[in-house]
Amino acid sequence: MVVSSTPINTYKNILPTQYGVKTVIVTLMRTVTICIRLAPVRMILLISLKFIQAAVPILQMGITKGLVDELSQLIQHGELYFKGAILILSEQLFLLLLSIIARSAASLLLKQAQFKIKYHFDSLIAEKSAKLPFSNYNHSEFYDKLQRASSGHSQRSTDVIDQVSQFIQSITTIISYVVILSYFNYILSVCLTLLVVPVIVTNMMMGKMKYLNLHLQTHTSRKVRYFFGLLTSREAAKELRIFNLYDLLLSRWSNLFWKASKGQLSVEMKGVWFSICIEGLDSCVTVFVLGILFWLGSLGKMTIGQYVSISQAFTTANSQMHNLAHNIARLYENSLFLSDIFFFLELEEEHHDSRTISAPCSLKYGITVENVSFRYPNSTKPILNKVSFQIKSGQKVAIVGDNGAGKSTLVNCLLGLYKPQEGDIYYDQVALREIDIRSLRERTSVVFQDFVRYQMSLSENIGLGNISEMDDRAKLEMAATRAGVNDFLGRLSSGFDTMLGPAFDGGVELSGGQWQRVSLSRALFKETPILILDEPTSALDPLAEQEFYHTFLSLPQTKTAIFISHRMGVCRHADLILVLKEGTIVEQGNHNELMALDGVYANMYMKQTKMYSGNTTRGEIGRLTANNEPSELLLQEMKR
Repeated sequence: MVVSSTPINTYKNILPTQYGVKTVIVTLMRTVTICIRLAPVRMILLISLKFIQAAVPILQMGITKGLVDELSQLIQHGELYFKGAILILSEQLFLLLLSIIARSAASLLLKQAQFKIKYHFDSLIAEKSAKLPFSNYNHSEFYDKLQRASSGHSQRSTDVIDQVSQFIQSITTIISYVVILSYFNYILSVCLTLLVVPVIVTNMMMGKMKYLNLHLQTHTSRKVRYFFGLLTSREAAKELRIFNLYDLLLSRWSNLFWKASKGQLSVEMKGVWFSICIEGLDSCVTVFVLGILFWLGSLGKMTIGQYVSISQAFTTANSQMHNLAHNIARLYENSLFLSDIFFFLELEEEHHDSRTISAPCSLKYGITVENVSFRYPNSTKPILNKVSFQIKSGQKVAIVGDNGAGKSTLVNCLLGLYKPQEGDIYYDQVALREIDIRSLRERTSVVFQDFVRYQMSLSENIGLGNISEMDDRAKLEMAATRAGVNDFLGRLSSGFDTMLGPAFDGGVELSGGQWQRVSLSRALFKETPILILDEPTSALDPLAEQEFYHTFLSLPQTKTAIFISHRMGVCRHADLILVLKEGTIVEQGNHNELMALDGVYANMYMKQTKMYSGNTTRGEIGRLTANNEPSELLLQEMKR
């Protein structure tokens, strides 16, 4: 991991090639094009108002000259020139009001456009995330890319529009001033023009350094947020208190926080020195210009009004020069950040070929897995190694094995979430790689071990299983009954309309087992020919688990069901048991066949059985309960 103290002059060796000058220009053009397309009328009005704001200082220069000259005449000759002064003051007031109105209207137009543009980019990022391969979420590099794309960078797109409009205003004003100053003395316009070069260069250097620092700090910044989340989240609050982890995690967070801050402070320190140098140069040039104006006045080539208006013009033009340089630098900086969004949006998506075959509406032959091997990128050790088996249509299949044996990975491969490096998976004799993955997922229902606890109503939590029928209350009730949700439904104040979870007002928190029943009902609500359950009853009490598996094993023969479980008792009723060990299927068959083999499965089953036989020592019980108790055997023991 690159630390924050990396010298700035080495950043160019670390910066990815996609962030070159050409990319910055392309990014800027793409952003401006998108913004104009999303809010064309507002953009045209905004630019028009910027031209008005640019014209005001030019007109103000002439009014200032006239006002000073009129004031000089008024002092010398009395009320004779009073009416002329009043007229010029009226013009001055008109320009001030026009400037205020134009500035306020431009601000409002920009704010209106910001919401549309920010929504557009945020929705693109969200949609893109849903289309990317699930395997991306196993790599820290992907989280870095996601953070760079989503951490407020969409706001920079609207900043670009503001800066472009400010650029138009500044360049218009500056060109006008340069022409006017050249009329009096070309040295004035030369000084003004030369001032902008160091200002632009230094601001662009600062913008690049800030971006590079943030780019390199992405990984550390994510860790800072992660540890702060642990310190403040409800999920971690219990363990932090029980294990007294606050001091340790606070120390980790503190070290990372200041590590990230060190790099930012280093960049800001360089910015301060650059600012001192530029402002010092600016002061010297300003004094030099005023000296020229004194010299021209001593030659009688300038009136007092001209002196005031020209000095004011130079000061204003100088200010506009700084604004121009700042906007150019900010455009450069924001384009670097926005390139992260476009880079993220160009990541390779899941392959959806219109020529692929739709998944079968119901399995006729079943599922066949042939020599499937899978390993994570940057890893040489396979998680699955030449796995082969066949599931017939309507079979109830149990997958068992030690922790880390590859059970969940196998399920992810069956669902098309992971793509095996070797071998093939067939649904009704059609290779998974040729099947439209979206159609397969429409025909598959799953309860994951790490299921989501949606902070929504109970009916929505269940209805999310099939949103097209979410309003079918009769079907919702049936799914809730089958999953055992009815056991606690009566205790919810608003029944199916009760908000679940503590995140929002009125939400009711459920126990782990109750949440699991809700997730089960969501899976059952989606009536599909294939049902996959990854540790579906880990949080259920033995009686509830027995009831669930009774429902599960009674599913129609048209539904093929696969479940992962550490609890061996239910496997007795499975049509097929797959035993995984270190990524390889070492045994497969039904309960009686595997017990007759007296191998891995029989050993696992007998150890769990022994735990309830009354002949088990405390040490053996500790080892046997590591993978949860077999509920059916536990019930038998309870009946004794």
